[in-house]
Amino acid sequence: MSVKNLHFTISGEFITNIARTWFWDENRPYEKSEELLFCCLGSEEIDDDQRRRIAQDIIEGRKKLVGDNVVEVVDDNENVRPIILKIKELEKENGIKEIELRMETWPYTFVDPYSTLKSKRDFEELELYEEYDGSPYQKCYEFFCHDRFGHEYEEASSRTKCGLWLLDEPRTAWEATKGLTVAVDTDDFWKNIYELTKGRTDPAFVDRTRRYEAEMRAFGREEKGYAEFHTDALKAAEDEVSQEEAGTIWNMAARVRRDVVDKGAGDRWLDGAVIPDDMLKFTGLIAPNGDYYSCSFGGHESKAYNIITNNHERFEMNEDGKINGREVERDSGLDFLIEAGWIATRFLPYSGNYLTVGDGKRPTKAQIDRVYDLIVKHGMTPNNLYLLEDN
Repeated sequence: MSVKNLHFTISGEFITNIARTWFWDENRPYEKSEELLFCCLGSEEIDDDQRRRIAQDIIEGRKKLVGDNVVEVVDDNENVRPIILKIKELEKENGIKEIELRMETWPYTFVDPYSTLKSKRDFEELELYEEYDGSPYQKCYEFFCHDRFGHEYEEASSRTKCGLWLLDEPRTAWEATKGLTVAVDTDDFWKNIYELTKGRTDPAFVDRTRRYEAEMRAFGREEKGYAEFHTDALKAAEDEVSQEEAGTIWNMAARVRRDVVDKGAGDRWLDGAVIPDDMLKFTGLIAPNGDYYSCSFGGHESKAYNIITNNHERFEMNEDGKINGREVERDSGLDFLIEAGWIATRFLPYSGNYLTVGDGKRPTKAQIDRVYDLIVKHGMTPNNLYLLEDN
């Protein structure tokens, strides 16, 4: 049997490419690439510290190995990538994994309040009082994407998915946290989301951008409006209620401010206010006598419930919390008010501004006047204004 000799050549450029590919493309530990290069830098003329610096220069693209079998180090600089870029890339990937984990555990905190059809505050209250066997995401999906009868909203199939869209975009959420330095579900977080999405041209995102911008334009008025609310509370206390009741109104206002507004909840403090205001928001409720009660977007149910439960005698509610034998719940208060002749002024994406008037109910002159006052003050016209034409 004849003996054959096997000849092979070690190329410096080949070793250079392997070392870089392992680190940059295959995400292998840096030490693996460094160890490979150390095998080619075995000269006794340099110490380990010098080898480490040369190996780093090769991996970063500043130097390279050339030659066959016997290699030497020469300048490269064709594609320099500092190792800090890889560190940042890994930090980003780890950050995105952290966001994904949070989304699985607390999906509610990523529900976008500027593209929902329901109030996040109502969901918070639901979580406190109701048990649920499904996953956290399923609970969010069933609440935000369905009406009270279990019918899925048409908007659930839109790009913003009734507010759940961000759960499909963990990278966008990570960018909004500025590397996990900005807390999720805060004013700064949603401001960053606005900056990241305002250029999107999908109709659902265009509506989201408009809603956010409208909220920001109104934000300056909210602080003033809150002061007006305090003034209204004091006036009501002086003119209409006892000192004890006045204290209750004032304490409620202070509590709402502390627990809701100061936590970055925007205008949701309005949903807890139970006295009329000066049309602080377009969205709200109009009593038959023309009194106006502003609420946040999607806050009609909560607002209605608070109005009814704080005015037992006015709505003839018994000690069991029932009106005419029917129990008033957080998701049914609005139905009671509409049946009692109240009007809701509302907004929905793709539907615009509109009025909700009870079947067979004729708006009073005071309500009609209030609707036109709203139009003048906010520059928003309900698309079903014809409901008032016959009155």
